[in-house]
Amino acid sequence: MEETTLKQSRLRSIVRRGAAVEKRWHHPGPLGRLLDGWRARREARRLRALLERGIRVPRVLAQRGATLELEWIEGARDLEQALARPEAGLARKLGQWLNQLAEAGIEHADLHPGNVLLDVRQEPWLIDMAAVRIGAALQRPRRDRQLQQFLSGIVELAGPDFVNELLLASDPSGAAAEHLGMARLLRRASVRRELDRWLRASSRCRTEGRNLEARPLLPEPFVRLRYERESEPEMQALWLCAARLFEHGIPSARPLRWRREAPASVELALPLDAQAMPVREGLDQLEPRLRERGLRIPEHSGLKCARDASGAVWLIGVRQIEDREGPAPWQ
Repeated sequence: MEETTLKQSRLRSIVRRGAAVEKRWHHPGPLGRLLDGWRARREARRLRALLERGIRVPRVLAQRGATLELEWIEGARDLEQALARPEAGLARKLGQWLNQLAEAGIEHADLHPGNVLLDVRQEPWLIDMAAVRIGAALQRPRRDRQLQQFLSGIVELAGPDFVNELLLASDPSGAAAEHLGMARLLRRASVRRELDRWLRASSRCRTEGRNLEARPLLPEPFVRLRYERESEPEMQALWLCAARLFEHGIPSARPLRWRREAPASVELALPLDAQAMPVREGLDQLEPRLRERGLRIPEHSGLKCARDASGAVWLIGVRQIEDREGPAPWQ
């Protein structure tokens, strides 16, 4: 039977096989592998428990060792894809769904767009049970914490009108500014933690010995920018700053390849139609987005800016990113 890999990480894979989806645990260490079957059983128990509480989750079809067979949700797409062009009413549905989770006693410590699918009717489905706790209906502050955690994953993907509609549907108490502020802080902290994925084999990178190659995340068509004859700290700064800006959704030359073996080099990708522009003008145009994310790019040696045919401003050669101090961007 033909297989299509939907997601893959160091610890597990999600593969479509015909009319079903297989979730496979494959911990790289011997002790971890001993627990893979237990992880599959725990996932199955939680899926059944959520289904009993009226939460949309995939039905468990079978379990074989460390492999769980789940129903395929026809026409589904992940929430992150949907947020690129959200349909009318989606924000309200998500806000109501968050309330449904809280009232059903479902607390998810890692609730983000990658753990949510939308079916053809734009109804949300929860698909990852690893961080789920099931108990009594959530009260504040746990209910607020779950809302803020979810919001942190979409606040840089969705427009302000979408976010405001979601907040109104999930919490009409007037605490929107507080929720939004905390969500932005959580997002910034999350990006800093997740930079580790850009230094090892992960959903972001492939490895070839000590060398790193980004998985396809490129503007097409693109031109390669190659940096060499720089120190190891400068190479790492180029790579991680480009990765951090990508994660925050700031247009910048994207990580392509970091050759850490001699001769060392970093390659970044930039849209082919991008044309050079004054650095100060570029930073000024990006200032609202940077400020919203709590970031500042100081002018420094090697920093450049360019504008593509659509008018978007791109940063090039960033080696330094500062966290802002002073009043928060939502105040």
